[in-house]
Amino acid sequence: MSGTGTAKSGFLTAEHGPFRCSNCTFWRSPVGCVQKDVVADPEVPKIQAPNGVVMGKAHTDDCCSYFTTLKSIIDKTLEEVGL
Repeated sequence: MSGTGTAKSGFLTAEHGPFRCSNCTFWRSPVGCVQKDVVADPEVPKIQAPNGVVMGKAHTDDCCSYFTTLKSIIDKTLEEVGL
């Protein structure tokens, strides 16, 4: 997504998709992203969870430059250890 989205985190709303933010390891249901650069991005709206955690307000079909799935983390780890 280079060159698209917000300057700090590359955050894009669903209308620019298709995306699936809710498959990302940084996603917290029902409407939040805890990735530190997304949260710090002044162009991304914020929401505060009942437990006080401030998140980037996101919808399930939004995305950013930090999208990472659990599967990709596992695959990378297995590759690094030679499995």
